[in-house]
Amino acid sequence: MRVLPFSYNAALRQNSRWNRDLSGDGTGIAADAVILFAAGFLAAAAAQFLDFNVKIPGHAILRTIIPVTLGIALVPRRISGTLIGVSAFISTLLFGLTGAERIGMGAMTSMLVAGPILDAALWGSRSGKNIVIRCALAGVVINLVAFAVRGQAKLGGFGGGGGKPFKVWFSGAIVSYLVCGLLAGLICGILWFRSKETNDETLPGMES
Repeated sequence: MRVLPFSYNAALRQNSRWNRDLSGDGTGIAADAVILFAAGFLAAAAAQFLDFNVKIPGHAILRTIIPVTLGIALVPRRISGTLIGVSAFISTLLFGLTGAERIGMGAMTSMLVAGPILDAALWGSRSGKNIVIRCALAGVVINLVAFAVRGQAKLGGFGGGGGKPFKVWFSGAIVSYLVCGLLAGLICGILWFRSKETNDETLPGMES
């Protein structure tokens, strides 16, 4: 059977900790759209205004992946993460119009790529445990992309890294980016999805 990009992902829907009524009618689609936009707005707001004051390279993923994965758990469609990313981008532009300070390049990158990478990682998920593992691996990939962009920016002389030389920054940052990405993805997977196996394959109103 053909899988449509905006169709529900059976595994995500069955294992989400949020038991929403996903009837698939017009009202449900409108509600899903509102939730996805709100999740993107929250991700952008967290990246823009939430500061943990933690001096660990790569920790910025914690600010954005939580609302992104929450949005996917609430709306378990196959491209929900990508739509959340679009909303986050638009929200960031709106924040910029209000004069808000520009967020760091690493934080911006992780915010924008989190949704599409999670969509790709979760597309073929089959069980709760598999979802949690895929979320953890997605977190690693998200932070590797952010690390690459941040490293290129630093090599180009755009600052950051506490003023450390690139080689010094690189040796510590590569480890912390990987660990932060892994932990962030794992925590979100556990927070929003059940790891216990489910057997229900015929939920109503769902395309597969």
